[in-house]
Amino acid sequence: MTQTQKKALIFRLLDFEPWKIDFLFEKGVADRLRERSEILIDESWEFNQEDRILIRSAIDLWSQTGLVFLSEIMNLSEPNLNCLLSSIQQARIEGANQNEKSKMEQTDKKNQVCGREDERI
Repeated sequence: MTQTQKKALIFRLLDFEPWKIDFLFEKGVADRLRERSEILIDESWEFNQEDRILIRSAIDLWSQTGLVFLSEIMNLSEPNLNCLLSSIQQARIEGANQNEKSKMEQTDKKNQVCGREDERI
């Protein structure tokens, strides 16, 4: 998944709340976190519990580190849980699409190497 796709998922997860997006991402740079993940997590301790969980979930989506526990997710409010689940579902769809595209590209390369590029009827 590209950084742009990950950022779109994170925007959805954070319900497009500007202050959360600004907390995570560097202004003026398309696809870069404002700080290292560890620093952002440390700085997020001033937020309420739900916002901390969402910030850590966003960092998980960005870096695929697995920082959020299921027990924490179960404590999210219904709207925040829906945002998280929607983001996870979209990530799964995009990951599956990317895997399918990769398989098709590999098959095309294999057919080109084997001289079967024009055998389609």
